[in-house]
Amino acid sequence: MGHVKHLLILAFLGFTPNLTVGQTKVCRLTESWVHRTPFQASSRELVGTFPLTVDDQPVRKLFRHEESGLDVSVAVDTFTLTGEKTPIYIRIALAFDSKPEQLFGAFSDESEAVSVYDKHWRILSVSRSIAVADRFYTFTFSCERWPSKKRS
Repeated sequence: MGHVKHLLILAFLGFTPNLTVGQTKVCRLTESWVHRTPFQASSRELVGTFPLTVDDQPVRKLFRHEESGLDVSVAVDTFTLTGEKTPIYIRIALAFDSKPEQLFGAFSDESEAVSVYDKHWRILSVSRSIAVADRFYTFTFSCERWPSKKRS
């Protein structure tokens, strides 16, 4: 009976589509807010998204958050140290301004994070908060790489 069970399992696996593992690479900007009196809060809402690319040039984006009237600049960059091929580093930044080209600058007022970008890397994020009128907004910028299963 045990051999029949194994043969049935092998036959079933032979008839099912093969699964291949790919990767989903994405950067996203989200926001949430709190209103103190009367107390109200939002869940995290997506402001914008774009694909994560490992390239020689930084990717910089400007998002207009209509509800708060804020311009939010974000950037992602991958790099190696001078004279080295590995490791590869990834860094991201977020600022409340309309000048994404100034992110990663020496005098920029930004939130920034850096990590090694290797086969184990999954996520990197930064957050900034700001009060606008009677609301306290928190914006989070993250870049992620997750395995995704696709049927072939």
